Amino acid sequence: SNQDIPIRFVKLEQDRLLVDGTVTTLDSVTKLFDGTSEQMALISLGQNVTSQQLIDLLTALKGVAHLRTQVIG
Repeated sequence: SNQDIPIRFVKLEQDRLLVDGTVTTLDSVTKLFDGTSEQMALISLGQNVTSQQLIDLLTALKGVAHLRTQVIG
């Protein structure tokens, strides 16, 4: 069921990216997900984040197996 899926908190800010409170980069973000089990990434957007930054993040995360993403604003 959905309740059993681990939730990862991703915060996209204009000048930094955090996963579960750990600062990372777009190039390294996929290394923080193991890709072997179902996970949900809840993506919150900071002020002044551009749609291109969000697209870039979603494109990077699309490469992670078994990862669902949801943008929560």
